[in-house]
Amino acid sequence: MKGSTSTRPTIFAMSNPTKNAECTPQDAFSILGENMIFASGSPFKNVEFGNGQVGHCNQGNMYLFPGIGLGTLLSGAPIVSDGMLQAASECLAAYMSEEEVLQGIIYPPISRIRDITKRIAAAVIKEAIEEDLVGGYREMDAQELQKLNELVRRQ
Repeated sequence: MKGSTSTRPTIFAMSNPTKNAECTPQDAFSILGENMIFASGSPFKNVEFGNGQVGHCNQGNMYLFPGIGLGTLLSGAPIVSDGMLQAASECLAAYMSEEEVLQGIIYPPISRIRDITKRIAAAVIKEAIEEDLVGGYREMDAQELQKLNELVRRQ
């Protein structure tokens, strides 16, 4: 990555637990500089550069996994399709402003995680319905799931 011509190189050190991470944010920022983006599967503290700038350490798995799991469970889908993953990712991306992304922040504030989980689950259910993967949940059939999905979207 050090030889990359990218103006914003990105490292996704996604291994868990923290001791198994491919690299630390301190390592990545010290090698690649302040303009890189760092995301991980483990929690790390932001890196202070000492010049008023901050290297953001973005932990990603905690945003998508709960919503994907909840949406899959409630839809009764027998698989998690590529479309369901795409729907979840697009839903999460919609929470970000261009300004945040330019600062190297690629995930929303943790304070919004409950709302994000609910919306991602709704997006996953909607996609499962569109792909005819819905098996239902308990006594809830596909039509009832569609109504629930529409209700969640309006909130």
